[in-house]
Amino acid sequence: MKFIKVIMKKILNKLTFKKSYILIKYTVFIFLVILICFSLTGCESFKKALEGPKPEIVVDNFFKSLINKDYSKAYSYLCEGNKSKFSSNEFIDKMQDFQEIIRYEILSSNVGYKNSKVTVNLTTLSYDEEEIKEIEVPLIKEEDEWRIAFWDIELEK
Repeated sequence: MKFIKVIMKKILNKLTFKKSYILIKYTVFIFLVILICFSLTGCESFKKALEGPKPEIVVDNFFKSLINKDYSKAYSYLCEGNKSKFSSNEFIDKMQDFQEIIRYEILSSNVGYKNSKVTVNLTTLSYDEEEIKEIEVPLIKEEDEWRIAFWDIELEK
């Protein structure tokens, strides 16, 4: 009889440990599922601000367009406030009267939730001489996309 009690006790201990192990396993699994669901759906706007398109990419594409003389593409990177001040054709005419941009280098950026500022070293050609200027390009976020709000370039020929 004593032998049976000892065996039953061992069996109950094993079952209890096994049940505890299963309980812990399912608890961890459920916690991970909840955590994944929260990370995918929770704080969506904050997540978009951190993981969305970078303002440096917009500035990079803008200056690439200017170097390639694709002014209509460059115009597409401007914010609606700038677009309301002048049409695409006016922008193209104005850009054709500016100094030729040879190269640029993005130095730094300061990114906020709705505003950012990208510092660029801009090399232009003026009367067969290269001129290097450090400019700040402010951007604003419109419909979850960065747009150039104003670009501080005085490059008239």
